[in-house]
Amino acid sequence: MTLTTDKSGQDTQRLAPARAFSPVLNRNILALDLATRTGWAIATRDGRILSGCESFVPRASWDPGQRGLRFKAWLQEVVHHRDIHAIAYEVVIRHGPQNMAAAAHLYGLLEGLMWMAASLRQLPVEGVQPTVVKKVWTGSGRADKGAMVAEAKRRGFRPVDDNEADALAILNWALSQKTEGRVQLGDGTMPDPKNVKRISRKHATKAQGRLV
Repeated sequence: MTLTTDKSGQDTQRLAPARAFSPVLNRNILALDLATRTGWAIATRDGRILSGCESFVPRASWDPGQRGLRFKAWLQEVVHHRDIHAIAYEVVIRHGPQNMAAAAHLYGLLEGLMWMAASLRQLPVEGVQPTVVKKVWTGSGRADKGAMVAEAKRRGFRPVDDNEADALAILNWALSQKTEGRVQLGDGTMPDPKNVKRISRKHATKAQGRLV
């Protein structure tokens, strides 16, 4: 989950506002925007939406396999602790010209590890192309990053970046597929600040064993 820093310098675990939607689902769904900064969003059976962004930016001390190992451990822990029943993700067919090879290689690695994690628990996986996600989320299949973030905010969420906004959009698409379009994320109003939970790293670690 996304870690931020409060005024005291204490790292905190940020949960997206707990948002209610029609309780028509009987499983927890995880949506992923696979990248160096992987956006994620979860719809829970009790009607909450959790979201964040997990960074896999390599450090100088990491060997070439570290990003894969860390992504694998993080994803398996999310699937386990959040009791995930299905995964939705954005299928990228073509990468931009800048660092195209590196981006394609990383995406392929993360996608493969995601499929492995799903296979271990026999979870169904659904992929969706970016233009479809953008169209369902904003009304335009050509929406840019700024538009995706703006729409997330309009619906009452507070994404830290476009990766988290994309994950919310993917989750929105997944929910609409599962419920024939009857469910959308958010209601266009800002959430009550009291619904935004902030948990210190110390207490979250004590409660959950490890951060996910």
